[in-house]
Amino acid sequence: MAMIKRMVMACACTAALTVASTTAMAQSTWNGSVSGTVPGGTTYGYWTNASNWSGASFSNQPSFLPVVDGQGYPVFMNDEFWMSSSVANAKMGALTLSSGTIQHFDGTGVYRNGRIGASGSSTFTQTGGVFYYNKGELRIGENAGSDTSSNGLYTVSGGTFSTAGGLYAGGNVVLNRNQASSNFQQGELRISGNATVNLGQPVTVAQALRFGGGNGATNSAILSIIGSQANVSVWGLEMANITSTSRNGLLQFSFDQNGPSLINLTGTISGTSVPGNTAANLTQGYMHIDYTGTQLTPGQTFNLMTAATGTIAMNNSLFSLQASDTANWQLQLINGSTTLQAVYVPEPSATVLLAFGAGAGVFVIGKLNRARNARASRSQA
Repeated sequence: MAMIKRMVMACACTAALTVASTTAMAQSTWNGSVSGTVPGGTTYGYWTNASNWSGASFSNQPSFLPVVDGQGYPVFMNDEFWMSSSVANAKMGALTLSSGTIQHFDGTGVYRNGRIGASGSSTFTQTGGVFYYNKGELRIGENAGSDTSSNGLYTVSGGTFSTAGGLYAGGNVVLNRNQASSNFQQGELRISGNATVNLGQPVTVAQALRFGGGNGATNSAILSIIGSQANVSVWGLEMANITSTSRNGLLQFSFDQNGPSLINLTGTISGTSVPGNTAANLTQGYMHIDYTGTQLTPGQTFNLMTAATGTIAMNNSLFSLQASDTANWQLQLINGSTTLQAVYVPEPSATVLLAFGAGAGVFVIGKLNRARNARASRSQA
């Protein structure tokens, strides 16, 4: 099989991190000066202390690299985690983490919610180190319905991003929080390389990872899983837009013959509008399969996500493969709807997969109708 061309993602990530901005962006370096308290028995440098910086002051929206003499330094983020290129009171325009630890402060509720790209554009690039997010909500893309155009990207290709560890476990992530009627909004969590992403059980909401509304446009909330080496755990996942029926969510996998990094669903989102014991609720969105490997055998399968304690639910009318993928791929649920698979079934084919026993919940894009239509067109020619 000819290699399927790798798609160019909307929020491209480059080695040299640059962010367009209407606000002057100072480039600062974290110098590792120690200040503040010693939470959890670890000595941290306070984010807000001016002695922790060189080259610019904290108020100048710096991008920073928390490394001292080649070694990572623990940073205590004791202020609001707000990244934006356009908003004057945002705390930074962009962030690069290659080493060390950032512990996000929980405080008394004032600093619980973080924002990447709210009211502007921003990219958080993590290639190593550890980012412990607190028990609030990390909003990638739009923050609220009144925001101006928002474009946020958190790309993690190495190190650890965790809401399950650190001092204040229990956070959650949302891609585009609310729906705005006109402004451009996009939020993407992109996981690749050998990154570890552990979104544990949240303390304030049901979903560890949720696809929000954005502006309702297609692909305005994106989860990208690239390659086969990442370790991804999510307590519960929901792709839904409660304010409309717009199919705005996109879940995309890019992989070769080694298969994709598996999304391990570790809990459930019971208590929401979905049936009890649901680990993932896939609705109002699309799946994209970007295969980049060698020739496949028809019928070959790849596991995409698996649930340890619950089941995977899919809305057959509002969740599907993208149209460009249906010539080569089908989706199916197996093992009592606890495993979601992609099946390679290239055209031409009249194969329709059948349910493997009661409760298997097979969800496929059938090809019989297309084959019949093609034959009918030829006979009328």
